[in-house]
Parts: sequence; C-alpha cells; structure tokens
Amino acid sequence: PKICLAYRCNENSQAQHRESAHRKNPTKLKTYHLIPQKPNQTNKRTMSDQHHDVIIIGGGIVGLACAVGLKSHGITSVAIYEKALRQKPLGAAIGLFPNGHRALAALSRTVADKVTTSCLSQNRIVNKDALSSDGKVLWETDVTALRDAGRVMPDYLVWYLLQQFLTEDLVEGALRCGHVFESFEEEESGDGVTARIVERATGRAKKVTCRVLIGADGIRSTVRGQLLGERKMHYHDKMMFRGVMPMDERIPCPPRGTSVGYQSDETGKLFAFRETAKGIVTITSMAMMRDGPRFSQDDDEKKERLKKLFESYPEEVQTLLEALPASAIHEDAVYSIDVEDVWNRGNVVILGDAAHAMTPGLGQGTSVVVSE
Repeated sequence: PKICLAYRCNENSQAQHRESAHRKNPTKLKTYHLIPQKPNQTNKRTMSDQHHDVIIIGGGIVGLACAVGLKSHGITSVAIYEKALRQKPLGAAIGLFPNGHRALAALSRTVADKVTTSCLSQNRIVNKDALSSDGKVLWETDVTALRDAGRVMPDYLVWYLLQQFLTEDLVEGALRCGHVFESFEEEESGDGVTARIVERATGRAKKVTCRVLIGADGIRSTVRGQLLGERKMHYHDKMMFRGVMPMDERIPCPPRGTSVGYQSDETGKLFAFRETAKGIVTITSMAMMRDGPRFSQDDDEKKERLKKLFESYPEEVQTLLEALPASAIHEDAVYSIDVEDVWNRGNVVILGDAAHAMTPGLGQGTSVVVSE
C-alpha cells in the first residue's frame, strides 16, 4: 500500500484549494511505500507500545480518518495521541458533500453505512427576522427543488457522531487520549522518527518511535511549527458558538429536514438550529469580535455569554439557549492560515487544518479532510 505523504497545491488560494481538492489531481512530490510489517519480519526494533509504523498527532476527524484508512490497507501498528482527556459529545452540524461520502466509503464501508443512517438531508431553509418579536419569516428556500435541479447540496451530520463512528472502527487501543505532543527528532538514517509525548495525568514524558509521523493537530499545529516554522494565523474578526443537545418537549425544533436561521441588522451575526441527526438538535451561531477573540473561563460563563449575545432575539431562541447544557457549548475564534506548498519533510507530514485551515464558509472542511 502507498501513502502519499505530501503534495503541492495547484491553487493559489486556500478557498479554491479546499473547494476543488476532491476533483483535481495535486502535483506529487514524494510517495513512500509503507509496507505493513509481518510479525516475524526482522527489524532493528521490536514492535511494541514504544514503536509503531505510524504515529498520528491529533484525534480529530482527520487523524481518526487517517488511522481508519491505514487499517483498510493492512497497516494496523498505529497510535493516535490526543491531548483531550476524553471524547465528549461536543461540536455542531457538519456538512457532508458527495466527495465526502465517497471518501468515507473508500476508507470504511462500516463507517460510511453508519453515517448514511445517521445524517439527515435538509429539505427546507427558513430565514426569520431576529428583530421581530414573533420571528417573522423573511424568506424560505426549497432545498429539494435545488437538488432536483442539479445543485449539489450537503447532508448534515453531528460532528461528535462522526468522531464516534471513526473511533469504533479503529484497531483496539489505537487512540490514546490525555497525551500532549511536544517535539520530534528525525533519525539520521532517515528510517524513522522519535516523538516526545507527555501524559497529562502524571506529567510523565516518554519517547516513542515510528516510521512515519503525521501531524493532524489542527490550525495551531505543533508538528507544523517544528516542521516548517511558525505560520501567521489570520483572524477574521468573528467567533463561532456551537451547541448540541438531545431533543425533548421543551425545545422548539422545526420539522425534520428544516433548518431555521435568524438574521438581524448586525453585520456577521447569525443564529441557526435544526435537527441534524435523529433526535439531536444542533445550534450554530456567530458574532463579530473585531477587538480580538475572548474565550470564556468555564462552561457556565460560555452559556451566560451566549445568552447575552442573543438576548434580543425572539422567544424560541431564548427557549433553546435556556435548554442548552452549558457543557455542550463550544466556542472558537474564526482563523485561517495560508495553504502550505509542501506538507512533509522526510518521514514527517501534516494533514488537514495543520496544512490548510480555512474559514467554514464553503462547508467543505470535513469532506476534504476525509478525502485526504
């Protein structure tokens, strides 16, 4: 099996790159042939918990998808080091376009089937006036008609469910939560990489070796920083606030297949919600923060802040925010970075947001990273 560890982007802008990555062939720089080692294969190292064919830094969607793809090619000596202490039901709605569905099917039929069962197609978009007391409808869009006319529209999925489905398809024990990556060293022979990992619970540092190190550790990638140097992050003067919760009788959720959004006269401010997976409601909201991002200190502050931001919105928004568990709110500043021209050096490579983070406007983030 082959793993393409790097390629040069054909596009000048990250938006063009992400939107067209699933249909354009990149210029290959170098391809490694990573052959799964057999148990009796002679090797200088003993295959153990301290050595793996592949180490992946970051247990988000791209890191998990990469491990699932390696498994499908018979490469099972893989360790994923994730700094979070455990996986939580966080995140929000993500769009999955046809290229994303195809990529998941190629990685794992099991994961693809779970996603197909879970995700819901949106058939109608209703946009309401946030300035009216009763949420007056401003306009509606028949998504089914657009789809029938040939427009490519995404299905929607809950982020943490995709994370869960990918995790369930990993080799047992592959995901190691509560571990922070600090640095790596490349062997002079070019045969491998040594990574320094710190266990959060104990503060104990250890060195683990691998044949290939993959940095899937997001826009603030530590792997990228050492591999290519520090990169400027472009702040887009806004923050996103997302939430997820199970449906119950208190929640004024629209009919299945309908997404409701509110807009006001404030530039860049929005609030939207829908049933994204069966029995699960997600909230997506955004507000301008031109003086720079400010993050809440704890879950309770997140909820109070979100309620304050949208306190003038109609009653159904207030009801949703009141029912939203504080622990299920995720806040994040909107950043992007320039697309890297080269994604590897030797046996170290970066993927996903570590290489080409962008704003969520195109909705192609998940589809592209699982394609990678």
